[in-house]
Amino acid sequence: DDELAARILARARSEAIRKKRALFDKELMLIYEELRPGRGEKVT
Repeated sequence: DDELAARILARARSEAIRKKRALFDKELMLIYEELRPGRGEKVT
């Protein structure tokens, strides 16, 4: 039973990390778009 709980916890943690990572990548792309010259309008 403890093993199941640990597995669920680990999975939830990895999900959270992946979501945070995706968010971070999105932020990075936004910054990149900001800094890149010659592009007035952003593509969303």
